[in-house]
Amino acid sequence: MRFQDSILGPNVIPAFSRPEPRILDRKSGQEISSRSLLGDFIDGPIDPFFNPVFIASGELVPNGALLWTTNILAQQGTPLLLGWAETNVSHLSRRLSPVSLTPKVEGSTTFGYRLTATNSLLVLQDVIAPDRFLEIPVESVFTADLGPNQDLVYSSSNSVFRSRPANPADPFVNRTTTVLAQGGGMDNQSSVVTDGSNVAYLGRVSTPFGINLQIITADGEETLALWPSYIGPACLLSSGWAAYTKPGTSGQSQVWTRSPSGTQQQRTFFNTSSTLESVGPHGEVTFIYNNARYVSLPGVQQPVWVNSGQGRVRWDNGKLLVILGRSVLEFRMGQLQCAALAGGSSQLTFTGPNGLSYTVQGSADLHNWTNLWTFTHSTGTISWTNPPANGHLFYRAVTAPTP
Repeated sequence: MRFQDSILGPNVIPAFSRPEPRILDRKSGQEISSRSLLGDFIDGPIDPFFNPVFIASGELVPNGALLWTTNILAQQGTPLLLGWAETNVSHLSRRLSPVSLTPKVEGSTTFGYRLTATNSLLVLQDVIAPDRFLEIPVESVFTADLGPNQDLVYSSSNSVFRSRPANPADPFVNRTTTVLAQGGGMDNQSSVVTDGSNVAYLGRVSTPFGINLQIITADGEETLALWPSYIGPACLLSSGWAAYTKPGTSGQSQVWTRSPSGTQQQRTFFNTSSTLESVGPHGEVTFIYNNARYVSLPGVQQPVWVNSGQGRVRWDNGKLLVILGRSVLEFRMGQLQCAALAGGSSQLTFTGPNGLSYTVQGSADLHNWTNLWTFTHSTGTISWTNPPANGHLFYRAVTAPTP
């Protein structure tokens, strides 16, 4: 079955019955698909009828994309790594082997796995300049993650390791590898994630019904939760924040966070389970509940409905992006807090994405709103004092045209 002749339609991977990811070059307007890209980069003769290869997923890099391809007849997926910079395609997979590592890009660096006749190697590679790479000898690797500071963490040999460069600008030289955790019944297949400062992993089995979720910070190691294999990721990290799931009163999956200062807070209180999806740089959390996507802001108990749960989410400078096909929806996560002052005045404190303009409005009936204050947010939080009002007054902040 040729891709273009698929009875499922021209944009569907036949074996998976799902849309084929594509890359759009905004400069040239060219859409990159499996058919247009992979012809010259398949090792050995490929018969499109018996052994078709298609783009399965991708990650954007500064000058293009990292493409993760698969043979559709191998249901688990056979990785073929391609780096696409502008209109030049670099074949990266000659140094890599088929494993289940999920590709990730930080800057222009990604990681892979190479199995030789004598040893196993974890490979760091520049997707823009493929000749820049580093091979780290390992016994075996099940999971790995790359932090924004080019920290590479991975689980191997019943231990959790971190490989850190002396200079993040050149992650392929002068790296120091340390053992962060080992033994204690830890599984070789423990998942591990990092945000460049903290490291979280599953390990140290405590009961037959679950595995301890551990976090390693600058202050040491602590247990966040007993993770009984809920659907969704065990833990996500961002800018010192940790988001994870923890059993509720009836065993349902509830979303919790740990702040950079170490404060743990329950973020969902539903009667059935929620699936953790993402964590933002300021402790914002998105999760799926009852087939809908919600966002929870730190310090605000009531989550906000975002959409029906379709698409994928990304965080960009404090803004929540939901990707639906070729459309990108932007949600600006802001907080407006009000505190009563002596004499009847109100102090309003705003936190939100930088570089945007907002208008604070007031209303006595939640129907008629009056503009009170317009400002452009630059950094951190900003406060404003409203004089005493006759009776109660509700406040809200809305985006305003940039002055």
